[in-house]
Amino acid sequence: MKRKILLVIVCLLVSFSCGTAEEVGNDLPKSEPFTYTGSGTDVTEYFKCEGEVVFFGASYSGSGNFIVHLVRVGSGEVEAYLFNEIGSYTGTVSDNPSVGDYFLEVEASGEWEIAITGSVTYSNVI
Repeated sequence: MKRKILLVIVCLLVSFSCGTAEEVGNDLPKSEPFTYTGSGTDVTEYFKCEGEVVFFGASYSGSGNFIVHLVRVGSGEVEAYLFNEIGSYTGTVSDNPSVGDYFLEVEASGEWEIAITGSVTYSNVI
């Protein structure tokens, strides 16, 4: 529960930023977060980016690598390398992906939670 509250707080304290994934500061994002949780290596459900800034807030409690890629549905191309950390981590990055459907590819050895906010909606891709 504390981790979820912290992650929501982190997501609310992000700033507007464009370009490649980078650490962000403290302006409010545009939407309620899409939240994905898991343990170990996994992929998320699909979501649609609308061509504007998107924020990715993450919390990880493992001792090994925590690597997260933003991957385009269909082509399987990595759009952005969002996180590459070792050990427990909490933080937020932003990216400005082009319009399209995406998923997150997560490599981890422990529990993780990722909240996505900004210019993002549900995907129609099945």
